[in-house]
Amino acid sequence: MLVPCNRYTGSRDFVTVLRSRHVPRPRNVAGFPTAPLPRALVDTTRLGADLQQVRAACAEAVQRGRCSVEALTEEILGTSARGIAPIRAVIQELLAGVRSVSEAQAREVLRTGGLPEPLWNATLLLADGTFLATPDGYWPDTGVVLEIDSREYHLSPADWHRTMNRRNHLASHGLHPLAFTPAQLRHTPTTVIRHIAQALTTYGGCAPGHIRAVPIG
Repeated sequence: MLVPCNRYTGSRDFVTVLRSRHVPRPRNVAGFPTAPLPRALVDTTRLGADLQQVRAACAEAVQRGRCSVEALTEEILGTSARGIAPIRAVIQELLAGVRSVSEAQAREVLRTGGLPEPLWNATLLLADGTFLATPDGYWPDTGVVLEIDSREYHLSPADWHRTMNRRNHLASHGLHPLAFTPAQLRHTPTTVIRHIAQALTTYGGCAPGHIRAVPIG
């Protein structure tokens, strides 16, 4: 709960009180005066949310269209730097096109391995403008596509068939899909780095010329 800095109401039970010199104009949500979402996300960071929690909250807000990256950026400008390092890092990820926790983890793995950063969530179009795909990551100079299987165990044969059909469709257009699970990113990052590095070397300069990548935003 946000209160003006000259109020000395303390936290109690499940209510955490945060005093501020800059209390925003509230928005009415179901009859309750509520802070704008960008401010709520920044304050959540200040209250001790870890990097993964901040990633999950911000990615969901942006992905669902409830909050823009620009609004988050504006919210942290001119504010105290105390306790907001995690959300600053997450904003940089969002500006790069990352839109999920698993993509942020993949970005960290790639940076650790010294690999070039792909276009995150770019829209791939055929020469005539037909939509092809929006992969998690795409290296336009090589045609290598990065996919992160967020569901590590497919729920049905239909899910598996859809996944195979999508990857076969990409391959039929000269692309080179690579797929990893969040568990592989967490537990075997060296193997992930090796596979991606080998693909980027093998297919260097081999990107299909009939595919155009439009970066997110």
